[in-house]
Amino acid sequence: MLATPTAAAERLFQIAPQNLSSALTAFGVQSGASIVFRKDATRRLRTVGAVGMFEPEEALARLLSGSELTYVRTDSGFAVVRAPAQAPVRTVSAPVAAVSSPAPKAPVVIEEIVVTATRQEEVLRKVPISVAAYTRTTLDAQGIREIDDVARATPGLVFSGSLYGNGALSNIAVRGVTSTVGAATTAIYIDDTPIHVRTVGFTASNAYPKIFDLARVEVLRGPQGTLFGASAMGGAVRFITPEPDLQRRSFYGRAELSKIRSGGLAGEVGAAVGGPIMKDRLGFRVSAWRRRDGGWVDHLDPDGRSLEPDSNASDSLVVRGSLMAQPAEGLTIIPSLHYQHAASSDTSVLWENLSDVPRGRFAQGNQLQQPTRDFFILPALVVRYDLGPVTLESSTSLYRRKSVAVWDYSDEIGSIFAGTPYPHLIVPGYRVRATMINRQENLTQELRVRSTDPEGRLRWIGGVFYAHQDQDSEQWDYDPDFPELMFRVYGRSIPELFGPTARTDTPFDLVNLNRGVDTQFAAFGQADLMLSKGVTLTAGLRASRSRFRSQTDQYGSAISENHTTGRQSETPVTSRVGLAWQIDDQNLVYATVSKGFRIGGTNPAQNPVACAADFRDLGITGNPLTYGSDSVWNYELGAKNSLMDGRLSIAASLFQVDWSDIQRNVGLPSCYLFYTANLGRARSRGFDLSIQAKPTERLALSFSAGFTDAEYRTTIRASSGAHIVERGDPLGERPWIIAAGAEYVIPSRRHEAYLRGDYFYRSAPPRDNPRVTDYDPLLPRLAEQHMVRARAGVRMGGVDLSVFVNNLLDSRPVTARARTSRTSPLFLTSTFQPRTFGVTMVARY
Repeated sequence: MLATPTAAAERLFQIAPQNLSSALTAFGVQSGASIVFRKDATRRLRTVGAVGMFEPEEALARLLSGSELTYVRTDSGFAVVRAPAQAPVRTVSAPVAAVSSPAPKAPVVIEEIVVTATRQEEVLRKVPISVAAYTRTTLDAQGIREIDDVARATPGLVFSGSLYGNGALSNIAVRGVTSTVGAATTAIYIDDTPIHVRTVGFTASNAYPKIFDLARVEVLRGPQGTLFGASAMGGAVRFITPEPDLQRRSFYGRAELSKIRSGGLAGEVGAAVGGPIMKDRLGFRVSAWRRRDGGWVDHLDPDGRSLEPDSNASDSLVVRGSLMAQPAEGLTIIPSLHYQHAASSDTSVLWENLSDVPRGRFAQGNQLQQPTRDFFILPALVVRYDLGPVTLESSTSLYRRKSVAVWDYSDEIGSIFAGTPYPHLIVPGYRVRATMINRQENLTQELRVRSTDPEGRLRWIGGVFYAHQDQDSEQWDYDPDFPELMFRVYGRSIPELFGPTARTDTPFDLVNLNRGVDTQFAAFGQADLMLSKGVTLTAGLRASRSRFRSQTDQYGSAISENHTTGRQSETPVTSRVGLAWQIDDQNLVYATVSKGFRIGGTNPAQNPVACAADFRDLGITGNPLTYGSDSVWNYELGAKNSLMDGRLSIAASLFQVDWSDIQRNVGLPSCYLFYTANLGRARSRGFDLSIQAKPTERLALSFSAGFTDAEYRTTIRASSGAHIVERGDPLGERPWIIAAGAEYVIPSRRHEAYLRGDYFYRSAPPRDNPRVTDYDPLLPRLAEQHMVRARAGVRMGGVDLSVFVNNLLDSRPVTARARTSRTSPLFLTSTFQPRTFGVTMVARY
């Protein structure tokens, strides 16, 4: 434990009901204070725990409540002693003052963060994994509201939007392990529930929780397959919600109003309240949050006439409720329900010919408005049973999600089939309304058992996991004028162009119905064995049985009728071996070797007539109907150090990721389709660094940097000799990510004022290789990105009132650029939201 007195300020404690000995050890970790006690006097006692925001002495009093023990202050922290006969036992409602003389002023130290990256509570700087963690206080201070804000602040984590369709699709990657096909490479969790998607159809994409009333966000870098499953091949992002408090009522609220430069208004309001219903037996927590983001992209017609200004506004609603019951000693039951609805009015993808980004003009010229609605509901049940030496835990959840989006496919169909993004010039009034519907249902059950003594020579966790993930993807391209367009361009009928099974009796150029079902059974275990004082060996293993089955039905006027079913099954084994040396209480070094795995999948059979030229160039008669798994080996060296009496914290790691049998799309340009295959190897090397400093009581500094050099290690050629990928080609990610922040506090008798600034940087991506088949010379290399945020405020008791500016310098870099086909003159692009001014109020009680 830290050999320093604890500060009097409130902090988050997450100590569940358990035996008193392990609870006091957890208190030392979470408070940052030295705690001395006799295990023989506490091992057989139980505590109701302490979950919530408390001053350290109040939390300790709660843990000792009902026992015959009390505490005294020491120079380095606390000592637990037997209460004198004449002294009342300390209780939660009336903590007894310290027996010793008044404590010295708390030193200036960096606040500790407790995480559950190893499925057990540990202080972050003692976890031998590269983890970035953000508490609710940090999320509020930095104005983090969305997953892209988390990625901007986290080296090694990349979140990117797509220009495809209406721009609602996205991709997330850790340490260069990125993919837009097959199963996920980065696991996304809400508490114990995985919510990431597999690529089923053309339009599947993750939903991410909005950031309100979260206990913290954890980003785990590197493969986490042993404890978090196959899709954590590159890493995992976990959104952790707060649990109800059985002893004290609490309130958290946030309200905000802002104005976008040359755009609309934005605002939000939300509140969370919780506390005991029956003290020590039954508690609750409920929250509700609503936000509207104003638009800043104008919707024009293709000729430049205004249809709707600031059309890309969006709305979000989050409601969550949970109960905690302790009907018997050691038994905790937590049912919860999480609902989220997100909607956007139109796309944020810009048309370059209608926009002037350097001068702050943002516009798009689609013929149709492109709204998106995405909602999910997540009921979950957690049951914990503390048996003293071990704790049993069951986590059950059912995640249901549906998204409906409208895409204007007019320019894409025109570019692909008519050679122009303006097909209305050929057929007056021509437009294509594509409706994309995606459904997801994840049933998850996990049973875990773990040791509870954090000081034991052997600490371990084991369990079994079951998941059934059912996804449906529908695409309906309503295009009644497509036969007329084809006849005017080519003078030929639909069957002559697309084969005899292409439909002429439907108004849809494509109906694409896909279903994918993943079923997984797994058993896992991980153990930490102390070999000698401070030296710990970690070994973990996960064995799974994974099955995937799919069905694809396609028909329409622009495609041959197709019905394909497929199956894939594998029995992967992932492992983790690590060695950690806790040199002293302040310094840790570690080395880890871990394996990540991703199951394979199936392909629909593509049109052998329309794609004949592509198949001939590839030396095949048709595309393969399945593709295999891919895997990574991760090698990592890291160190975590607390220096200058806790005023300087440094965490750093070096890594190499070797990626084999990469799942990648193979394009079929003559028919504008693709299939997925296992193509070659890649390697990702780099480092991540995080520094936090508190040189004075008033000044706090942070700096983090990450470098990722990810490239292919093999050259892949088509039978024609064309290079699909060359050795040394980049995987496409921006190599450098930097985030820096500073906060200066000006205290007074009744309140404290503060100033805060945050800077974010991403380097330019690597240059594209002009020798590969998908190179486009009219898509130049993108520029680097700079973002500055500033905030000034005042804290008065539990209220924080501040003004802020996001994108202070009004940066407008081109963050992405594309076109729908090689011949299209229409270029699509994206950039940052313009400078935004606002005011925020946060209340905590």
